[in-house]
Amino acid sequence: MLDTTRTPGVGLVIVRRDSVIYANGPGNARVAPARPAMAATLFRPMSEALRSNLRERSDQPAS
Repeated sequence: MLDTTRTPGVGLVIVRRDSVIYANGPGNARVAPARPAMAATLFRPMSEALRSNLRERSDQPAS
């Protein structure tokens, strides 16, 4: 998914009731110089326009 959307990294947390059952940060928090994403990495929110654009691109077949 990260390659398809050209996203360097994401923060991912799964919560069940009031407990965190999974927290990870796959990919990179910074591309150059590379810095791995971690569960505690803070990311800026993505605008809805950019999110829409990424969704449309991910629906297209890879060239």
